[in-house]
Amino acid sequence: MIEWLKESWKYLAAAVAAITLIWNFKKLVKEIKTDMSKPFTDINEKIDNLSSDLNGKIDKLSVDVSAKVDNLEAKIDRAEENDKQVRSALMNIQRASLLKTCEDFIKRGFATVDEKDMISKQYSSYMMIRNQEADKLVSDIVGNVNDLPLEKQIKKKKTEN
Repeated sequence: MIEWLKESWKYLAAAVAAITLIWNFKKLVKEIKTDMSKPFTDINEKIDNLSSDLNGKIDKLSVDVSAKVDNLEAKIDRAEENDKQVRSALMNIQRASLLKTCEDFIKRGFATVDEKDMISKQYSSYMMIRNQEADKLVSDIVGNVNDLPLEKQIKKKKTEN
């Protein structure tokens, strides 16, 4: 019986050693697995943090850009209104100048080639400001100036001397 106990003890000791070896091997595999996955877990955490930070910055940038776009739209609206006012004032000045100059030529009864050319250029500029909208009065008076007889510039210069 002692032999049997000795023999059993050997098997039992071998079984305990095998179980201990398996247990330690399993523990080692778990530690290796944890150690190997830790960098990936850390990287995933860093990616999540960076993604969160980036989303916050994008949201802030979006708000800032929207505010700047709204500000620019308001400035454009003001500039367009100012442009309308300046165009209107310029158009009125050009109209008055055209009418006065044409009136002087019509009273005089003639116009030189250079004067007709000047009136033509001034009228074209005036029409550009009006966006080619007709102004019957100015068109008729400019037409009357164009119908005036030509007076040679040389005759005009001689009479002035």
